[in-house]
Amino acid sequence: MQSFFEESLTEHLARIEHYMRGCELLDFPREESALRTELAAFIRDHETAIVQEWVAFIAQTFPIAMEQVPEVRNDMGAALRRWAQHIENPDDTQTYEYLRQHARQGFISLFPASRFLASQMKIRLLIIERLREAYAKNRKKLVALLTLLDQEFH
Repeated sequence: MQSFFEESLTEHLARIEHYMRGCELLDFPREESALRTELAAFIRDHETAIVQEWVAFIAQTFPIAMEQVPEVRNDMGAALRRWAQHIENPDDTQTYEYLRQHARQGFISLFPASRFLASQMKIRLLIIERLREAYAKNRKKLVALLTLLDQEFH
């Protein structure tokens, strides 16, 4: 049996999609759509505020040295933009390629997985807070965007 670390990115992504389908976590097709574009645009439009608030939490929690904060802020902004691009176009795998490299031998590999997961969960919550505020008067759209966000977060 081939190790998970030896499989190609294509095989890895196919396995993830298989798991998500099997667990009934794919509510939306893995193809471009108006809803995907709207969610991606929302994330891009709110990137600066989301990242600023995220850095304020993360810098104290992990902790991160003050001189590293600008780099962490820039890296998270770039990560959000890559993720938004993938949400909009599920065939864009740049975010997976980047995460895969860093999980194996980059920054992410230097810390426990729980640190990465906690920081990602916080990003998700910050996006949710802004979606709830922006779509408070359009419950149907809010539910669709939140469901898509959760699908893409997994």
